[in-house]
Amino acid sequence: MAVLYMAIASASAYRDLLFTILGTFGLGLCYYKYRQSKSLMASLLGVFGAFLIYIICAESLFFFENTFGFNRSERLELGVRLQRLALHKQNPKMRSNYFETLATDKYSYRRVPGSVHRSRYDSGKGDLYEVEVDETGFLNKNREFYNETDVIDVFISGDSVLQGVGMPSCVERIKGELAPEYKVWNLSTGSYAARQKVNALITFGLPKKPKYLIIDFYSGNDASEANEDYIIELYKKTFEARFSVSEMKMLFERNSEFSNLVGVSNNKLYVTLSQLRANSLTLSMTRYLFLSNLFRLNQLIEPELQTESVQPNFTFPAYTKYPLSEEKETHRKWIELGMKNTLRNYVKLIREAGSVEDPPKIILLYNPTSYEIYEGVKIDADSKHSFAAKLQQKILEEFSKKNGIIFINLLPRFRELIGRPGSKTDLYGIHDSTHWSKEGTNIAGAIIAKELKSILMSNEALQ
Repeated sequence: MAVLYMAIASASAYRDLLFTILGTFGLGLCYYKYRQSKSLMASLLGVFGAFLIYIICAESLFFFENTFGFNRSERLELGVRLQRLALHKQNPKMRSNYFETLATDKYSYRRVPGSVHRSRYDSGKGDLYEVEVDETGFLNKNREFYNETDVIDVFISGDSVLQGVGMPSCVERIKGELAPEYKVWNLSTGSYAARQKVNALITFGLPKKPKYLIIDFYSGNDASEANEDYIIELYKKTFEARFSVSEMKMLFERNSEFSNLVGVSNNKLYVTLSQLRANSLTLSMTRYLFLSNLFRLNQLIEPELQTESVQPNFTFPAYTKYPLSEEKETHRKWIELGMKNTLRNYVKLIREAGSVEDPPKIILLYNPTSYEIYEGVKIDADSKHSFAAKLQQKILEEFSKKNGIIFINLLPRFRELIGRPGSKTDLYGIHDSTHWSKEGTNIAGAIIAKELKSILMSNEALQ
């Protein structure tokens, strides 16, 4: 009874409570039917006892993390409810991020000012980088500058690529390159898509009477994440849903516009089980342990997998975490919907920026993927990925021209750099082909600063 009480007390959801009660009831039936067989009863009690202890340990994960100083929960695929539970139960020293709603838009977010952001570069292989979040909820190193300055000339908003992972952002170099003529502030955060970038620029940029608002479009996943934001708003969820793959799959499944694109519509049982797993620490931990041990087992069986690689890792344009159906034109439709949802937010920025006295100029920055940069150099060209990149560029260029905003495509500059004879420049890490390495961050900062200088100075000369 004591073990049963502990299991029930540790259950973090009604499902876990139900499983525990049903399991206990089943054990009672077995006892009643096989009570004469002592060896069988001892075996059943042993198995059930071990099962209960495992549930107690899994459901007490946050307690063990806080006590022994390790962090596994951030590797689990958790639903919205468990994400919020982790926020309240996990020791602040163990968390990598603390997010909160940005202004009044429940679909946008920022880091909690004064909290600590922790990350490691190269998919967690690099050194630990810790930085205190600034007063606006971002990772600017010159904290308090925003509050102490009445006018900031340039705001840049992007995702994790411009935020910097495991190191300071490339925008820190841009600040130095543009100083003292221009004061710059970075509004970039991981997983930001058009909606969050626009809202950050409106919320923190416009009050400082800027001359320029720069919005970054990352070719890798901005279109896909714009679709996520659209579906979250449609079903009135919150930004936390973006961090749960199972939650997003369920929402796409419910929508007629996307259910034929995302390849989950014919596997509703899988979606339901995924949703169940994401709302149970026990099931999430079980999946994590199973996949981790399966990978280790494969390495033992085929040790050559540890050393051999067919080709370096690359990030492709308009990639998505969801399995798209195999029908022809599916990827194109996915991209077009994503770009439509992206441009809808850009229109909002143009409208809001145009409503203030002395409106700032808007610059749209096209940030290419590693595939685009190294296409034909380190990786063979692929028609599907090349088409996705060109489609996104075309849509953005046409939109910029139509709406009178400045379009900067960084791809030619990166291609020119790595295409030089004898160039050994590598912008990325061994395991991370999305975020720039320290060398890549420095190079990217110099390239962007040079492009911006040219644009800003030519505009100043015309005024």
